[in-house]
Amino acid sequence: MPDEIADTKRRVRALTLRLIYDNITDHERKLIGEELYKLVPDPEYMDYVFHPKEDLPISDTIDKAIEKAFQYKPIAL
Repeated sequence: MPDEIADTKRRVRALTLRLIYDNITDHERKLIGEELYKLVPDPEYMDYVFHPKEDLPISDTIDKAIEKAFQYKPIAL
């Protein structure tokens, strides 16, 4: 299980970097967004990346956002 989570985090990081740095089409951007939505447990993940509370290099911001997002526990109402 820990290897699966580590693989998922690596995939999330790669997709996020692709969104930021690669010249991609709107369709590719949509597909990446959909995949991130499925992979990341915290629905606020993209806010952590694009609206960080700290001024860090983007690589550190992404790593911090991933760690925070994977600590998320949904609350059943």
